[in-house]
Amino acid sequence: MASLEEFRALLHEGKIDEAFKNYQLDFNSAAFDQFGDVKVSAYEVDIAWDFQEPNVIKMLKKTENDGSKRKKICYLPWSTKTATSVTLDGNSPPYFVTSHFSNCRFTMKFHDGQGKTVTVLHVAGDTKSEGRVQGSAERDILENEVKTEPAKMTRRLSVGGLKDLGKAGREHKQTKMKAGTTYYDTYARVFGVRNKNGVWSFYAQNINHKDEIIGLQDI
Repeated sequence: MASLEEFRALLHEGKIDEAFKNYQLDFNSAAFDQFGDVKVSAYEVDIAWDFQEPNVIKMLKKTENDGSKRKKICYLPWSTKTATSVTLDGNSPPYFVTSHFSNCRFTMKFHDGQGKTVTVLHVAGDTKSEGRVQGSAERDILENEVKTEPAKMTRRLSVGGLKDLGKAGREHKQTKMKAGTTYYDTYARVFGVRNKNGVWSFYAQNINHKDEIIGLQDI
């Protein structure tokens, strides 16, 4: 029977794929994001998990000592018309979460060839062309503005339900997929986990326009 205890046990045993396939993780992005006249950047925060039937794990931001069992995560907020980034390694918290995706892109730049050091970027989707095919080139510009260490491998998660797709759009997607891009439908939530060997893995919940989870992707 699904339970919070089983979810924790799967993570502890390193059965990460099974944990993310059997359970839907959900959280209120607005509770974690940064707003107003502040410099948006990644930060570490305590969280608590709350189980809801039938198999939903709610992730809650904790700011006070309420006696609940906590996990520390690295959270990367998004920022309008730019790209935010953080480098994850063995010194980072073992869990990573970023803002919900809607037209945004998630880029992973693996630096060591083993998946133990990776710079991740949340590239804003509110460019001039937003979800249209031309928006991909605009997000390329934002991504390239973030300077990182050389990457041995780069992978991306991008919006797939592009507006005005047409033949050119389909060909664009096929080209990007061959280069290592995975696509989500309309919305997505991304989570990262570092296993006991120090290797980072990233997963995306694929969400359609009805706000229904339609699949889990290993990215």
